[in-house]
Amino acid sequence: MQRKTTAVLATLVLGGWVGRAQATTEVQRVTFVGSQAAFQFSASTSITCADGSGGVAAAFGFISGADSINNSTGSPQSLSNGTFVEIDFYSNSCTGAFISFGDGGIANSYTPVDKKLSSAAIVGSGTVQDFNSGNVFPVSLNVTFTGTGSTFQQKSNSHTKITGTKHGNLLIAHNQSANSNRAATVSGQVTIDNVTFSSLDVFFAQFFANSSDSLSVSK
Repeated sequence: MQRKTTAVLATLVLGGWVGRAQATTEVQRVTFVGSQAAFQFSASTSITCADGSGGVAAAFGFISGADSINNSTGSPQSLSNGTFVEIDFYSNSCTGAFISFGDGGIANSYTPVDKKLSSAAIVGSGTVQDFNSGNVFPVSLNVTFTGTGSTFQQKSNSHTKITGTKHGNLLIAHNQSANSNRAATVSGQVTIDNVTFSSLDVFFAQFFANSSDSLSVSK
């Protein structure tokens, strides 16, 4: 119903004005659609050192995949897709490698969550730089999200009409937005500095979806 309202508004406004003052009527529409799948984890695993002895690697971090589509009247469509990787701690007893806090990104690695917030995925490789040492570490992700529990939704609409008192200017603006989120489970692998963590202890995982549509007509 909200999209029909916007379409009818545009039709009525343009139909009433174009014939009378086409050159002085300005229509501006801005839309946004985006989603996010994020989780926080800790993990540890036994590893074999170069000399054959046993060692341990451990990690703690936050990972967020996101995408967005932006459209604005008079401008080309803008698309973005990628994953933010934050490693709050990493240690390797065999090599002595250590991350006290670092982050990085992986472009075009996020398979967006579907409309029902039931599934998403992150697959790709990139790097993380430790802020203290400046050292750069390779990272790879191959994780799948599965929605669980209820989906929480929120929608809003607003309509404004402003008539100028001096020059008879008129502005009509219609805005609508929708937000939803759902808890998720995560399975898969996180690889840091060539050490693969297959058993992830996930503290939280969540889907987020957002959209907005803004239409303004001025005369």
